[in-house]
Amino acid sequence: MKKLITAMALLAPIARAESFGTYSGEPRPKKSVSQLWADKENLAQDKKILLVKGEVQKVCKKKGCWMTLADSKKKIRVVFKDYSFFVGQKLVGTQVEAEGVVEKKIQSVAEQKHFLKDEAAPKEALEKVVDDQLVYQFVASYVRSL
Repeated sequence: MKKLITAMALLAPIARAESFGTYSGEPRPKKSVSQLWADKENLAQDKKILLVKGEVQKVCKKKGCWMTLADSKKKIRVVFKDYSFFVGQKLVGTQVEAEGVVEKKIQSVAEQKHFLKDEAAPKEALEKVVDDQLVYQFVASYVRSL
């Protein structure tokens, strides 16, 4: 019985790993969030599929339809390709790897406010949003907890 409990304890971290979306299985260049930011313009133009690794800081509180991924220096919003999957709040504080592309876009006032509402931001934060904004985001087709 003692050996069974020990084996279960060793396997517990493996059992908690989760994946979302569809993994291509292809070898991809791996980047940190800071490396994405350092080369964001080229990456957004190339639309090359890559893997990014970081810690989940926030997850959409309404549906889990986006998350914020960070390393020690930078952060980036991760949205999910074609709104095809969602992630849970339990990913906050965990390390994940995501497969996808960097996208450059103009984010409308309405979309900015939508994201703020998703994270239950105070009314004052919503009122400060008055102009469209240029943003870089990561569009993931796959996310895997590490």
